[in-house]
Amino acid sequence: MKKMTVALLLLALVCSVHAQDTLKMMTYNVLNYPQAGDTRDVDFRVIMEEVQPDILIAQEVASLAGADMLLNNALNVGGVNSYNRAPLMNDNGGWFGNMLYYNSTKLVLKAQTDIYVYPRDITHYELYYNDPQLACHEDTMFLNVFSCHLKASQGATNAEARADAVDVLYAYMDGLPNLENVLVGGDFNFYSDNSTGEEPGYHALIDPGNSQVLQDVVPGWLRKNYAYRDVFTQSTRSDDYPGSWGGSPGGIDDRFDMIFFADEIMSGTGEVSLLSGSYEVYGNDGLHYDKALIDPSVSVPGGGLNAEVSDAVANALFEMSDHFPVLAELVIDPVGSCDLRLEVRALMEAVYDGAGGMQAELNELSLLPGTQVFSGAPWNYAGTESYPVSAGDPLVDWVLIELYAEADTSLVAQQAAMLLEDGSVVNANATHTIEFESLPGANYFVALRSRNHLPVISRLPQPLGGGLLMYDFTLADQTMGSIAKQAGADFVIPAGDFTANGVIEFGDYGLYMVNPSAIYTYLNADVDMDGLVTVADYNWYKLNWTLMSVPKVRY
Repeated sequence: MKKMTVALLLLALVCSVHAQDTLKMMTYNVLNYPQAGDTRDVDFRVIMEEVQPDILIAQEVASLAGADMLLNNALNVGGVNSYNRAPLMNDNGGWFGNMLYYNSTKLVLKAQTDIYVYPRDITHYELYYNDPQLACHEDTMFLNVFSCHLKASQGATNAEARADAVDVLYAYMDGLPNLENVLVGGDFNFYSDNSTGEEPGYHALIDPGNSQVLQDVVPGWLRKNYAYRDVFTQSTRSDDYPGSWGGSPGGIDDRFDMIFFADEIMSGTGEVSLLSGSYEVYGNDGLHYDKALIDPSVSVPGGGLNAEVSDAVANALFEMSDHFPVLAELVIDPVGSCDLRLEVRALMEAVYDGAGGMQAELNELSLLPGTQVFSGAPWNYAGTESYPVSAGDPLVDWVLIELYAEADTSLVAQQAAMLLEDGSVVNANATHTIEFESLPGANYFVALRSRNHLPVISRLPQPLGGGLLMYDFTLADQTMGSIAKQAGADFVIPAGDFTANGVIEFGDYGLYMVNPSAIYTYLNADVDMDGLVTVADYNWYKLNWTLMSVPKVRY
């Protein structure tokens, strides 16, 4: 079928804030499954391998054995083992129950409640998003999914039974005032959406005056009306092609199966949005109105049985049930952000004191700037960090902390910070935890740059997210390319890279010669950070001439 366009304002996709995720939802009446000698798990597998839903609510599941057959023979197959199911609670002596299958890598089932209605219970499944950063920000997004299978057949009595079931559903939801992200799906057996009163349950369900406002993606539909042929969900069979396992042979001309969405999902104003154009009746190509899904008399462009799915899927849909499944895709924004947190320690060779610390005089001389110093070349860093510089504080100099992606070592984030005499690094708030806001938890390379010592990067990617990482460049084998030099019990970062390009070469000597005798000034050539450019600084350059950092951190 042609997927229907929904007028929604979706939240803008952002690449470095909360990484959005999607959830594919399906509702499917599986036609009294299983029956004696049932072999439809094979057909179900064909459909599921194509759709791969994250949430599947199924109606007419007749037994726990049948629920497990669909799980084990059709969902968790071909190397997939991530699907779980909910308990099956067959209601009030009826024939069928609801079932939930869900992708456990994305979702967790928190609770399940069966709501007593005639003739089959409505089941409420409360799920939450299995956010990979949940341990860090300790919050997540909840979904409240309801599976319904209302009274079948036409007539005022049956329509009233459906309306009564909707009233019970709303009474239940009214008792849960903080219910969020509500989706109500299933086989409703509504025969019309017209306003003549034949289906009071439908209009009660979408009443804008309800405490929990629900919307239908396709309002205004009419049964047995050619204009709505691509939204009909029953029947996949006809008198000429009745299929097996029972079911209705009425042809594709009724819309019984639907998913209703909370208004905040439809408007995209909450944590969950309906992806525009994703709502569809899977396998209904709009060409088989009032006929069976596999009727060969239907002319399909390009040949085959169906214009939307393969012949194998069309046959599987026909054999599995007299209902089509309904699909929708949800876009979710994980709740809150999980800032990546790390502590860094490093020792600079030219100010190393030989006892695990450093000595520098820039702050004592009131030469240390209060704002970050990496805005010019070669760094061209645009940050606005400032530090409350105060005389007497054990400050060495500004450093630039960077994160690089594990996959391609591309630069992901930067932050200017202050290096203290004990080798620790503090942020602009004078706390030791360096935080990178709203980055996804992952493995990153950690790098440190300065004005006049070689840049260094961690030898291996480091796990960031869900906790505090402590990275110490003063330990052995912590720098890629073994750049750090051993000095007693510590490893120090080589001095003399006055141009900060990652290579100690003649250009550094040239920069030194610009001001070889400068006094009480803040210059890159003052590598021992005593406020003076002297031969002592030149000697550091001469000692390390030709040393270089790994290519990743060179400019």
